[in-house]
Amino acid sequence: MRVLKSGRWLGFFFAASVAGSGLAAPAAFQKLEIENPQFTHQEVGIFELELEKAANFLAIYVYKNFAQPIKAGDNTRRLQARRYLSLALHMDPQNVTARRINEMLAEGNTEDLETPLPQKPKDFVEFLGRLIEQLKTRPEAPAKKLAGYLSLVAADLDPANEDAVYAAELFLQKSGDQASIWKELVVGKAPIP
Repeated sequence: MRVLKSGRWLGFFFAASVAGSGLAAPAAFQKLEIENPQFTHQEVGIFELELEKAANFLAIYVYKNFAQPIKAGDNTRRLQARRYLSLALHMDPQNVTARRINEMLAEGNTEDLETPLPQKPKDFVEFLGRLIEQLKTRPEAPAKKLAGYLSLVAADLDPANEDAVYAAELFLQKSGDQASIWKELVVGKAPIP
């Protein structure tokens, strides 16, 4: 029996073993295609500028915190990035930053994004708290649904914020588990009732 000394052969042997074992390689980020945006300013009845602000933050946050882990094969971060970025695109489908980051992640691009976060995550969570309260007063069903999604984001970004965590728990009690709630948003094809 000969010993494999070449790294190339060892890599080939490993790749063949993985392929034959049924183990899947880490999934790449697939570009999000949001055909029916659910949370535009027309749908939720609030100023477009507030939705744009939230969408910008989420897109930049996703890229700065998840691009490298996604490229390294972190499927948990990939899923979280898809959730946040889909929410951004549902709020502001023409958002240049969110669309650019969607493309960059799909291409596997992890070059440094020179755009800084518009504010600290804790400050953004405070902004979300005000936005959530505004959305809850709106009569439109999509506004209330968006308030729920934003509460999940706020609780995730600042788990020490008791108001955000409480609002997220209430939303989950009414709507179901996180996986199914986010799936209907990420798929983005059927209107949310």
